[in-house]
Amino acid sequence: MTDGPTEDWEEKAKRLVSQVDGDDQDIDLQEELDRIEQEAERIAESARVPSTPEPPDWEYQRPDFTRKHLESEPGTYRMAGIGFAVAYMLVGAVGGGWAIGWLVDRAQGSGNVGQAIGVIVGSILGLVAVVIAIVRSSKHE
Repeated sequence: MTDGPTEDWEEKAKRLVSQVDGDDQDIDLQEELDRIEQEAERIAESARVPSTPEPPDWEYQRPDFTRKHLESEPGTYRMAGIGFAVAYMLVGAVGGGWAIGWLVDRAQGSGNVGQAIGVIVGSILGLVAVVIAIVRSSKHE
């Protein structure tokens, strides 16, 4: 687990006993100083190593959103406009059919039958209008 030099248990026990007994003849102060300096260098070296790896090199190019690029692809805005028109046609036709059915029900006093028929007729007319709009837009391209 440790990177530096390790002492075995017998050497550590001898050192501890000699320090407790006050018998310093077995301890060479220069060796002790060298060992402490080596340990300090090892700790300083491990502190210099970055904890996170360097990010990988990769080539990234931003998408070209310049006016020149967008003018070369005019269909993007056109297709968005057609999509919104189709959505409004469907919702408007169903809503219009429901409203006409509601008015018929109110005038006739016939419950909710006119609303159901109005929604069905509005859905069919909305789908027909959507198909016509898509065919027209595909002819213009």
